[in-house]
Amino acid sequence: MTRSDLIERAAAAYERASCPHRHGPYGLFDYTSYGSSVPHVVRDLRDMCSVDFNKVVFRSTCPDAAQAEYDRLNREHIFGAVVDAVLADPTREAASPN
Repeated sequence: MTRSDLIERAAAAYERASCPHRHGPYGLFDYTSYGSSVPHVVRDLRDMCSVDFNKVVFRSTCPDAAQAEYDRLNREHIFGAVVDAVLADPTREAASPN
């Protein structure tokens, strides 16, 4: 596999994992105007078919803490997918019927 092939594989994984047609793999929401006692929420938006879609995965009264967790989760999901794609065995993919 060439360097160019690896770059293409990593770029494709990045595009898929970043969920470009919505907030991203995770969403950061502020429910302050709704009177919530813990208004800063991070939700899991990775897989719309999953029963866990839109599940709250983090809550905080501190907007900075919610932003930090949102950033961490998105970075972990996206770059984890990139690393997995780059490390994947291309011979197994070629043999796959999908």
